[in-house]
Parts: sequence; C-alpha cells; structure tokens
Amino acid sequence: MRHVIGIALLLLFCSSGASAATMTGNDFVGGRCYGDDLKYIMQQGICLGVAVAVNELEAYLPKNIRACFPDGVPYGQAVRIVSKYLNDHPEMLQKNLTFLVIAAFHEAFPCKK
Repeated sequence: MRHVIGIALLLLFCSSGASAATMTGNDFVGGRCYGDDLKYIMQQGICLGVAVAVNELEAYLPKNIRACFPDGVPYGQAVRIVSKYLNDHPEMLQKNLTFLVIAAFHEAFPCKK
C-alpha cells in the first residue's frame, strides 16, 4: 500500500502545472523547502510530497543511488535533509527537484556495500 501511495504522489506532482518534474533546486533553496514562512507553503508541500514519494520508492531505485534509511526517520527529518542539501550544494540547484531529493537522501543515508 505504501508503494501505491508513493507512486500516486509522484504521478500527481509530475502531472500538475507546477510539477516537481519542471522545478529545480532554485525553486526550493533558502527556506522554501522547510521552514516557518507561510508564503512558501506551496513549495514546502511539494518538497514534502517529493520527499515522501522518493522515500516510498527507494527500493526501486538503482542500487548505486539508493539510500538506506534507518528505522524511524520521520518525514519532517527527511525534508530537513533535503533543505540542508540544497543549501550546501548551490552548484546543483539547476537540477530537477526529484534528482536533488534522491541525491540528498543518498548522501545522508548511503547504503553499506
């Protein structure tokens, strides 16, 4: 069931006018992915949705980019990981949001070989 929800969220964001498929890290850096500023509520919701979708679909990603989440990582922490990654990697901000979320999770929780 979790996989179905994740796939549905990913499809929703990829099919909407303001989709994660066309949004880059530039649209989410500087507190727009996580924070208390309500003027970025739309970006925060999209960022959360993409983070949840990638987390749920992690098992289907190629092993070389997959993250291995420890048990009990809440979605709020996952979004903070993405926000930190965006702030720490300005050279990557032109890339697609979904790509950046995958990269953030892979960097934070690499799988042991």
